[in-house]
Amino acid sequence: MAKIVNGYYLHEVKKNKQYLLFEWARSREKELYDAYVNPSQAKWEAWHNCKRICAAFGGSDLRVTGHNCFTFSAAFVITDSETGEIKEVVKITPYNLYFATLTD
Repeated sequence: MAKIVNGYYLHEVKKNKQYLLFEWARSREKELYDAYVNPSQAKWEAWHNCKRICAAFGGSDLRVTGHNCFTFSAAFVITDSETGEIKEVVKITPYNLYFATLTD
């Protein structure tokens, strides 16, 4: 089921929820320079938009999860403030936002 949070429309991932977590966990690219040697101005603007989205959701540990010469995708996690356990993973693509709830 899709939901709207802070003005952003998110698509829920129902199958392979752990795959979003795996994509985020395997990425070591925590900054745009880790993925691109000389990113374009458009990529910088997109990266800063990803940071704004992450902050709007109260997320942390934004990472580039996939990239090619034209576009990139990123993901971040939302953790439980008391336990530190990962509750949700949010993936940002050029056209959509996806989320997977990992805990009940």
